[in-house]
Amino acid sequence: MKMNSLKLISFGLFVIIFGCQSKMTTKKAEKSDRPIDPMAAESWQYQSKSAWAPASKLDRGYKLCSEKKTLQAIREWQQKFQLHKLDNTYWYAIGNCYSLSNQDQMAAYAYKVGLGINPKHAGIQHNLAILYMRQKDYQKAFPLITQVVKENPQSVLPQFHLAQVYYLFSNYMESKNILLKLESIVPEQMDVKKWIAQSSYYLKDFSNAKIYFEKLPAYVQKDMEVSNLYAHSLYEVGSRDKAYEVLMGDKSNPRTDLTEFREKLLQKIKEDRQLAGETKATNTDSKKSSP
Repeated sequence: MKMNSLKLISFGLFVIIFGCQSKMTTKKAEKSDRPIDPMAAESWQYQSKSAWAPASKLDRGYKLCSEKKTLQAIREWQQKFQLHKLDNTYWYAIGNCYSLSNQDQMAAYAYKVGLGINPKHAGIQHNLAILYMRQKDYQKAFPLITQVVKENPQSVLPQFHLAQVYYLFSNYMESKNILLKLESIVPEQMDVKKWIAQSSYYLKDFSNAKIYFEKLPAYVQKDMEVSNLYAHSLYEVGSRDKAYEVLMGDKSNPRTDLTEFREKLLQKIKEDRQLAGETKATNTDSKKSSP
């Protein structure tokens, strides 16, 4: 009885908070130039088709949410809350809608209320973990996504996010092992190959990194970090001319650390070329002076 009362109070608090902040947060989201995290959007679509989100009850709200009509979507679901105050499916839906609208604080609150009703709701655990990852709070994301993978070992997307967290913790070997398994399941996914390439690079397996980076021409053209790591991998395996071509083909990027990396590598290649030229000239002179 006490538990139900607490949950009802949580619901009431959410409605009050929503009522006070909806105008402010909606306006803020509309003006924000921050793009919606494609992984969050993908996970929302992925999970919304599962048994955790009955389509007959949520379709209209999700449609409004996908149209960036967050306020209307919440109101649509609020009508159902009158009969389903303790149904975490709706808290899950609201959290997703807020997350896709980049209203992270409200999304986290909704997800946490849902987990208070059912701590093992895999959809909420998964998307709350993504929210924490987007905020770079990997310590909070890790136990959530680990639990989802443990309970749903066949689910591809949670495993991909777990690999990302391991990578961001600098555990490149564990990340790579997960990604290689995923590659055998979804061989067409370029994102998986990208993270394998990067993990290989930081494991100093430059030959393998080179192989995977070469499968990512679109990333090499558009992603400065990928092109830098690819160029350095080429340099390390002796393909200095190709590394130079990759670096010179890069577009400008405001990230100073990557620009510095690029300039240093270019300088090393130029020095190597100069040294090679001097050595060649010395050998030629030696041959000329030989009797």
